[in-house]
Amino acid sequence: MTPDQTSFIAVADGVWLAIIAAVVTIMGGFTSVMLAWIKLSADRIAAEAKEQRTSNAKVQKEASDHAATEAAKAAIVGEKVHDLVNSSMGIQLRKHADAQRQIAKDSPTPENLAAAAAAEEDYQEHQRRQALVDSKHPIKGSGD
Repeated sequence: MTPDQTSFIAVADGVWLAIIAAVVTIMGGFTSVMLAWIKLSADRIAAEAKEQRTSNAKVQKEASDHAATEAAKAAIVGEKVHDLVNSSMGIQLRKHADAQRQIAKDSPTPENLAAAAAAEEDYQEHQRRQALVDSKHPIKGSGD
């Protein structure tokens, strides 16, 4: 090799080393930028996930509260329907007892007298049971 070729190779080696150093520096900077971008993206995704969890928890609580309110309303309606049915049953038993008593008065056969007594007993038993239920669960006002 001639001295010119040797110096060209030496210069070329120096240039290559400089290029490699520049590429490494650029890649290091690029890597830092990429890592910062990845961290920002991860932080944004984490914040969105947290926001979504908070939103989901709020929706779930609202749904749970709504379900509890509706269940309470249904329970009140159920109680009122039960009270109405029991009241209607008492009225029907009273009317039956009155009718049986009238039949026994008009035709006092042993069968009619027994039927009147049985009807009156059915009515009285219903009233006793209803009084027991009412004492445990007092009827609320119509505005409740």
